[in-house]
Amino acid sequence: MFHLVIDLEMCKVPRDYRSKSYRYAYEIIQIGAVLLDDSFKRIGTLCQYVHPEHGVIDYFIENLTGIKNSQVKKAPKLEEVLIHMIDWLGERDYKIYAWQAPLCGIFYLRSVAVARYAALIRINDYK
Repeated sequence: MFHLVIDLEMCKVPRDYRSKSYRYAYEIIQIGAVLLDDSFKRIGTLCQYVHPEHGVIDYFIENLTGIKNSQVKKAPKLEEVLIHMIDWLGERDYKIYAWQAPLCGIFYLRSVAVARYAALIRINDYK
């Protein structure tokens, strides 16, 4: 069994920017992950900025995380980052550990489900 330690940095999504398709108060702007084996030896790391589609990095978040709007402006969107992360993880079985649990876990699991569904649609489109 592998262990996946994840850390999600998020920005606020102003109430005016929320819609029926995105009604959450926060949006992921960076995913950090460390994959460990069953002896907790590091197998690999992943660190990726995410382009926010709904939120904006405000002064508070920039000071807290050190992440600026200019750093995420040309970053891939969440779906692309998660598909890359799923590829990086491979077919391993793993437990998820997160600092912001359960918030971090909820965002990650929801996002992975969306990314896997999107990947399946794209794969089926090419058959």
